Amino acid sequence: TASTSSTRLVGSRGGGAVAPRSRPTPPLWRMASASSPRKWSPPTWAKLPDPSREVRVQVYVQGRLTQTLDLSNKRAIVLGRQGDIVDVIIDDASVSRQHAAIINSSTATFMLDLKSAQGTFVGDERVAPVPQLGTRLAAGAMEQIEEAQTIRLGSSATVLKLVGVDGSHLERWQIPAWCTLPVYAVQILGGPNGKEARLDLSAKKGVVIGRSEERTDLAVPDGSVSRLHAAVVHDEETTYICDLGSTHGTFVDSVRISPNSFVKVSDGSKLAFGTAPFDYAVQINTSQRLQGAAPPAKKAKK
Repeated sequence: TASTSSTRLVGSRGGGAVAPRSRPTPPLWRMASASSPRKWSPPTWAKLPDPSREVRVQVYVQGRLTQTLDLSNKRAIVLGRQGDIVDVIIDDASVSRQHAAIINSSTATFMLDLKSAQGTFVGDERVAPVPQLGTRLAAGAMEQIEEAQTIRLGSSATVLKLVGVDGSHLERWQIPAWCTLPVYAVQILGGPNGKEARLDLSAKKGVVIGRSEERTDLAVPDGSVSRLHAAVVHDEETTYICDLGSTHGTFVDSVRISPNSFVKVSDGSKLAFGTAPFDYAVQINTSQRLQGAAPPAKKAKK
């Protein structure tokens, strides 16, 4: 039988240090073996979230975001202390072996206490490392989770924050007011073998890239790509790419860029998204000044 693994969130009673699992590349975790006889099974009504919802669990340690787990392709996950029967390990003595479960339906996400000994607590958006902050669920009780609510288990100070549960973050990204039409002809080319795409940006102030065909200008067909993943915009003679807070990152010439920052790209720059096994090339034809584009301003002589 093939071995399985879970995400380990290492901690101690009362909220000691926590470290993410050492393996650096996605997937950050995977479901435990379905053959495990003791593993809790999700209810029959559990379903994958609707494509409009990109459900994620943000893991906070000492108030700092340390991991983001993607639940958009999961019916449910189990949280607890025993690795062979849970999907996310919280290594704290106050956490039960199978402590709680997060369950998706097509339109909502729920928190279920699995009759834990020391309780499951549902709170507001605060991520302070305060154990037992929020309302304790009754043993075996279930509650629908709202956007940005937090979860704490037992006396652990590790905080789990649920985002993307209502789909509101998937409204189409707005191009900043400072963006302009490009001065030169700009294209993006690439994609999977046999399905390469060519996107002309010459008449656009900006475009959105991601997995959602409905909310992007360039759809990237790979599960590691966020629905709204990145954007490419222009400021006259300069073209930039911006990561839109994606789960698995945006890469320019193999270097991961910081989220929500604008990074300059040049002719020939290679763009990669998540762990997709293909990339895209930026083409900027500086010899082709677009019709109507103003000539570059002359610098004043000193």
